Amino acid sequence: MKTFSKILLLALCALNITASKAALLPILPGPVNKDKVTMSETKTFPKLKSKNLEGKEYLLPKELESEISILVLAYKRDQQKDVDAWLTAIKENELDICPAVTSYEVPVLKQLNSFIRFNIDNGMRYGINDKAKRERVLSIYVDKDSFNKALAINTEKTVHTLVIRKNGEILWQKPGNVSEEKIAELKNFLKSLVD
Repeated sequence: MKTFSKILLLALCALNITASKAALLPILPGPVNKDKVTMSETKTFPKLKSKNLEGKEYLLPKELESEISILVLAYKRDQQKDVDAWLTAIKENELDICPAVTSYEVPVLKQLNSFIRFNIDNGMRYGINDKAKRERVLSIYVDKDSFNKALAINTEKTVHTLVIRKNGEILWQKPGNVSEEKIAELKNFLKSLVD
C-alpha cells in the first residue's frame, strides 16, 4: 500500500509540473506532529514541526524569523477571510516590521496521511500567487484536541491570534475576528515590548 501511495504521489507531481507553464512545482507534504501536545505550567506555544508553502521546514517556535511573532491560527477553510482581515490590519498598522516582529498565518490541521497533506499543502500553495505570502503560511498537522487544550483554546469556530516569543512564551492572545479595538490593543502591547 505504501508503494502504491508513493507511485500515486509521484504521478501527481508529474501532472502538476506539466499542467501549465504557470504551475508551481509541488512541495512534499508537511510533517505530522505525532505526539500529543502537553500543557506546561506556564502558557507556552508547543514545539512543533511545520513547513511553509515554499517547502521550508521549521521547528516552531524557535525557528521563527523574529524574536516576537504574531500567529493567526485558522481551523476551517471558511476562516480565510478572517485571517486575511487580521493580516491586512497588521500590515496596514505596520505591526509586523521585520526584524522586530513577523506575522504568520497558521492553518491548524489534524494529523492526516501524506497523500492528503500533499493535496492540502499544494492546494493552499496554488491559491496564493505571492511568494512572500506563501513563505508566511505555516501549516501544522497536530492532535488538535491536545493542542487546543495546551493553548486554552475552547472553540475552533473562530480564528485565534497570538503574540509569542521564540522560546514559546505566549505574550498576548485573542479569539475572534479583527476589530479596531483589538488592533489598538495589539499595537499598544507590541509598542511596550519593542520600545
